[in-house]
Amino acid sequence: MNKLISCWNVTEKCYFVVRDESEEEVLKKFAEHVESAHRMKLTEDLREKAKAMIRKAA
Repeated sequence: MNKLISCWNVTEKCYFVVRDESEEEVLKKFAEHVESAHRMKLTEDLREKAKAMIRKAA
């Protein structure tokens, strides 16, 4: 089942969306995006917030 996360739901600054098969892959790609686009590290708090925002893709 596909999963997705929108950066907007976590950072409220960006429309980037990650879609992948697994929650772990979504979090991995999201971490790469956050680091490269926003120059932020995916801290444990931010990771938990992001994980809570992962949804099923339509």
